[in-house]
Amino acid sequence: MTKMKKILAVALCVLLLGSVFAGCSGKKAEQTTEITDETLLIAYTADNAPFFQIDEKGNASGFEADLIAKIFDSIKDDCKNYAYVKVEPGYRLGEETAYTDKDGKTYIAYMAVGGLQKNDGTNNEDYSFTNTVISNRVVTLVKKDSKIKDYSNLGGAKLAVVSKAAQNALADNAVIADRSAKTTTVYKTAQAAFTALYQDKADAVVIDEFDLRTLDFVLDGQKKALSDWTTELNGQLDTVEYAFATAKYDRLKDDINEALLELKDPKYNDKDEFTPIVEQYFGYNASNFSYIPADK
Repeated sequence: MTKMKKILAVALCVLLLGSVFAGCSGKKAEQTTEITDETLLIAYTADNAPFFQIDEKGNASGFEADLIAKIFDSIKDDCKNYAYVKVEPGYRLGEETAYTDKDGKTYIAYMAVGGLQKNDGTNNEDYSFTNTVISNRVVTLVKKDSKIKDYSNLGGAKLAVVSKAAQNALADNAVIADRSAKTTTVYKTAQAAFTALYQDKADAVVIDEFDLRTLDFVLDGQKKALSDWTTELNGQLDTVEYAFATAKYDRLKDDINEALLELKDPKYNDKDEFTPIVEQYFGYNASNFSYIPADK
């Protein structure tokens, strides 16, 4: 009996030790404010909701922050934690100092967040981007009985424009912008723009999907579905593409792509954990993210 008790005691110890080590190895890496050589630095220049925000204590929130918290264990390599550091616009990932500690030791950031856009200024030359994570199309809607049937009819029309993205897209389409320069009105809200369309004060609404897909249009105190009385022209004026940026040619880009794929695709995960985060922050599925690993 004594011998049997010893065997059981040893077995119990082994199980307990195994659970301890399993707990250590399974511990998720976390955001930190204490930067060391084992910290992945992630740069940002300013808050940009809903993509990224950070409070006075250094706690990050937003769409990109939530994604990083989910995927960090898949992209960390030898890092044990990660930290966000504020840098000046134009900071060069993988090259310049992003943080200096109290002892004068310098650290470099290899990744950036904050709603960075592909095809914007010199971004494509300055960074390597992951596959597009969020897409924001700039589209045009008209009344169902409108004579405007496609973008070739848009020049000279009375345009109600909503958002900076829509203004930029219109400006980039010189033919339409020039012919409609005297008949274009910028509205602060989608509600105001569609009210103008309904009242025939505008012929078309140029708007980005961030504003369009989250609008509950109200007329005379009642919600009125846009689909009941408007139609969207085929195509778009522009598509703004948002992605994670990494140092040029850094393999971290591919690691992030694979981690996002695993988060989204039920083949790798028990369920799609990616799309609910998109819908939480944008109010609809604003992503068509896809990625095919190089070995497939």
